[in-house]
Amino acid sequence: KQLLKNRLDKMQNIDFITIFNKFSCIYYIFAALVSIYHGYRGYTFQYDFSRQQQKSGEISLYWTDLKLSLVRDFYDAIFYFACSFVGFISLKYAISLLPKITNNISGGFSAFIIFLFTISFLGIVGMLPYIIRLGKLPKIN
Repeated sequence: KQLLKNRLDKMQNIDFITIFNKFSCIYYIFAALVSIYHGYRGYTFQYDFSRQQQKSGEISLYWTDLKLSLVRDFYDAIFYFACSFVGFISLKYAISLLPKITNNISGGFSAFIIFLFTISFLGIVGMLPYIIRLGKLPKIN
């Protein structure tokens, strides 16, 4: 019983934010890998979409594959990568703000924390680019 009580006391003294900060290098490596995956996903989405538009005649045939890749595919890869990485950065920032929460926090501060967690969730799961571009895509003629 005493051994179990000692271990529980040690676990209560461990701060989640301290552990999170100790492994920040691993966190950033994981964030980069997930963001690279989302960037590749954005590239393939746009690649398939633009080639389909080219075959159906929605895009003029004078657009070469290189031009389409530079203008649309790589842009979406960078956009998806950035949105995912912003999600990880906002999660790190939101967690760093958690120790500053007291019993009397302002409405603005609590709304900001909720905003950061929302952006981090949407960015990490890859939905932030979709949310940002809920409008229609520009026509290329």
